[in-house]
Amino acid sequence: MHFDKKLSELTNSEIINIHLSRNASTKDFKLISTLKTLEEEMRQSSGLDKFKSFLPFMAAFAILDQIGKCYENTEKKASMAKIKNGGNSILKALYYFGDIEDEQTLNEIRVFRNSIVHDASLFAVDVDKNQIEEYYYFRYSDNNETSNLINSAEEKWDGKFDSISPKNMTIVNRKFLINKTSDIIRKLSKINESNELKISLPEKEKELIKRYFLMIPIN
Repeated sequence: MHFDKKLSELTNSEIINIHLSRNASTKDFKLISTLKTLEEEMRQSSGLDKFKSFLPFMAAFAILDQIGKCYENTEKKASMAKIKNGGNSILKALYYFGDIEDEQTLNEIRVFRNSIVHDASLFAVDVDKNQIEEYYYFRYSDNNETSNLINSAEEKWDGKFDSISPKNMTIVNRKFLINKTSDIIRKLSKINESNELKISLPEKEKELIKRYFLMIPIN
């Protein structure tokens, strides 16, 4: 994708288009979107036995985090994720653009993300709004037979390892998350075609360029 103009002359829609694309160039810069680079790495690592355990999750959550920070859906009311989860960017992306509205699903994907990103653990403890500790025993699957991002545990776990059972497992559908993340990027591109996608960063397009583009000067 080449623009026959300088970077400073691009419209907001053109800048967003570059962010949602792989590579682009203007008269003065070669531009690489970190978002699309992450998407490629997410999909590639998901097909490699040595790398598909955690790397696809890490990439997917980074992409969703970036999207939730960068964009807003003006057609949707203030989300449950924003109101009840302190503006968590990953949950905002899933709610605003991924049509995932179930409060329990959003909360459990938040806990799962925190657990694997912080110390690559599939066991987690979370404190609910009433300051009560809740314990989670996570596993992940690529099962195509379910249409859910998360299958919640049949029974709550008490946090004691000697009492743990399969009924305490909360299962995250890895393939669902990967495909949903790519679907969200495509949905953003579609919205941007009609110039309706809004940048929610404090400094708008200037911040989007500086934060999320690799900029290589063209001499």
